[in-house]
Amino acid sequence: MQCDAFRCEVFRKLAEDLVKQYHERTGCTVFIVTHSVAQAESIADEILFLSEGKLLERGKDIIKYPATSELQLFLATR
Repeated sequence: MQCDAFRCEVFRKLAEDLVKQYHERTGCTVFIVTHSVAQAESIADEILFLSEGKLLERGKDIIKYPATSELQLFLATR
């Protein structure tokens, strides 16, 4: 079943809110895999960038200040 853009956005926001609430309530570390830069920035305390199974960058500001050409290219294509 596919959803229209509005319903997908509502579901995405609900999922983000639930993850944030769970983390705040429990203090547990939560891993989310996404290709959405906006989602990563919205949810994450720390962002990890992997390419071909290798960790290339890790930090809070890697989206603003990418250090590797791989992350720069990824961001340029978004």
